[in-house]
Amino acid sequence: MKFSTIAPELLELGYSPIPVVPGEKRPAIRAWSQYCTYPPFSHEITYWSMRYPDHSTGLTCGAASQIWALDIDANDHADATRIEQMADQFIGSTPLVRVGRHPRSLRVYKSVEPVKSVKGGLLDVLGAGRQFVAFGLHNQTRRPYEWLDESPLNYEATALPTINLEALRALLSALKEEFGTTGHQTDKSSVSRSMSLSGPSDLSEQRRGHRGQSRYKVLAKQLEDARPGRFHDTMVSVVAALSVLNMRPENIHRFFQHHFAAPTDGEYAEVWQQIDPAIKGAQKYAQRKH
Repeated sequence: MKFSTIAPELLELGYSPIPVVPGEKRPAIRAWSQYCTYPPFSHEITYWSMRYPDHSTGLTCGAASQIWALDIDANDHADATRIEQMADQFIGSTPLVRVGRHPRSLRVYKSVEPVKSVKGGLLDVLGAGRQFVAFGLHNQTRRPYEWLDESPLNYEATALPTINLEALRALLSALKEEFGTTGHQTDKSSVSRSMSLSGPSDLSEQRRGHRGQSRYKVLAKQLEDARPGRFHDTMVSVVAALSVLNMRPENIHRFFQHHFAAPTDGEYAEVWQQIDPAIKGAQKYAQRKH
């Protein structure tokens, strides 16, 4: 399934889809982790669909959709089956189970609380700041990933079973007791700190701690320092940050006219044309948050 075909539908169903390099697990876009915190705007999906129409589709984990995943990496059939049984016992079953290389599987759940990532030998927890390939070719088998029961294309993210963190901790403790280890918790603190409504992680970090006029100066410099290849990401990031500051749309346009390094004509004219959709998307997101 092509990204351009299914991404708009996945967004409508409450997921946060991003393009992934075909036959790999690597996202095709920079600063993709911001979409773990908030979903892409519809105009971003349109832009990616034009640029990466035939790419695989990844789904981010985190606050954007409240989904997270258990990635069972056991190669032994008996071990994989036992881990599946224990997952059912401690946190319950889920209608979304994806298989890429049997007997390995990935199970998708929902949590209103942030889920931290854990990396282990037999099982990984894909929490905030992670993503997984939902549709595309497996990087080793070169065959399409398969959803065993339901698919994200016919199941809303909000309808997924919700688990509590205590149940997850109990599962990890039981796995450690039975298999000797579940791995170690991945330090995602730096990722969590850098992900916010304000956009790509490096731009967000540059703005950290700046308030009032100082923050506007940083935003102006980010627009002035923007370079080809990052014009679009910088535009979306700064629009979101200015919207959080309650700047009126006409003033956002003036701010960009004074500071944005992107040419207004030629191949980059499209970036300027996307400022209005970005403003509307930021306002819509802010309304959902409140």
